[in-house]
Amino acid sequence: MRARARLELGQTEAGIDDLKNSHAGDPSVLSLKALANCLWMTREQSAFDKLLDDALAHEELATSAAELLRQSGEPRKALAALDKAASLYSLPPESAAIAATAHIDLHEAEQAEALAREAIAAIPQDALLRRNLIVSLLMQGKAGDAMPFIEELRTREPNDQQWIAYEASALRLLGDERYTRLVDLERFVRPYDLPTPDGFESLTDFNAAFMHSLSRLHQDTTHPLNQSLRDGSQSPRDLTKVDDPVIQAFYRALDGPIRQYMADVGNANDHPLTARNTGNYRFAGAWSVKLRGGGKHVNHVHPEGWISSSYYVAVPDETRADENRAGWIKFSEPPFPTTPASPAEKWVRPEAGMLVLFPSFLWHGTEAIHDGSLRVTAPFDAVPD
Repeated sequence: MRARARLELGQTEAGIDDLKNSHAGDPSVLSLKALANCLWMTREQSAFDKLLDDALAHEELATSAAELLRQSGEPRKALAALDKAASLYSLPPESAAIAATAHIDLHEAEQAEALAREAIAAIPQDALLRRNLIVSLLMQGKAGDAMPFIEELRTREPNDQQWIAYEASALRLLGDERYTRLVDLERFVRPYDLPTPDGFESLTDFNAAFMHSLSRLHQDTTHPLNQSLRDGSQSPRDLTKVDDPVIQAFYRALDGPIRQYMADVGNANDHPLTARNTGNYRFAGAWSVKLRGGGKHVNHVHPEGWISSSYYVAVPDETRADENRAGWIKFSEPPFPTTPASPAEKWVRPEAGMLVLFPSFLWHGTEAIHDGSLRVTAPFDAVPD
């Protein structure tokens, strides 16, 4: 806990030392994941590799170490680690989900489907295994086979945004007219200009101050494990809790656009976005992302959100001028290949001072930037209150 507090305060070296001491004294899955993530984000590759090698020799940690290998972009190494561990120990049921996810990463849909089906027979209610099965089926063009699993999960967890995203992808592959009504990109993806926060003469002045405040929070040199971010950094704290007058001015200024968005989309009870519209909201998470040359977000959704966002503090020169959409946000393209293909259907070219609001269930990502300049955003999720 002290390590976590220090990391959130930007005391990275002291926080990592605490994590190392904690893990050395009492190795656990919790300490392994926390320490591995910190070593990864600070690019201590040799220490990261050694930590996972040691964990793979530990029966209680081997499965988690294999998943960390997968998250670091090494799905084949993860599968090899699971095979080796299985020859030495009796692996827990979640190892099958990790192996299936690794095959999905490798675009080996048939293997992922077989693993998921076999494991579901033993663990019928495991949501991750069902997710893996759904994805493997969509990859193979078996959307009709996927729909019963999606419908069951939509019924069981109606507000979980990932199941709505999979439903949308399946409907799209089936050519079902319900797809257009569900995603309705022109209606639900809306850009707004942020009102100039109190105390600032212009939005340009505010963004300069906001950039300064956010820069102090970006201590890491690369993205966290198991996040959509690639080649960039993410702030470690919920920004709504940061005691900084500039940051707090931003969240006050958001109230008008969020309320306008809720009014714009309406509250009809026949859609998973609008049916939850009470006219009030609260922030469910807020952070900052800094992308560098080559940086991007892979396509993803926000499972625990309702309305998601991206506010643009700074955008690269190429984003404003490039015909290749470098740095643009894109929508409705899943993070896995489908049969037939499901390319992005809408892009928004960001500008500093722009706020883009959209349903949390929409697949969204960014086109990579290349020119080495910074793209800084302050996203958040809001849920009904």
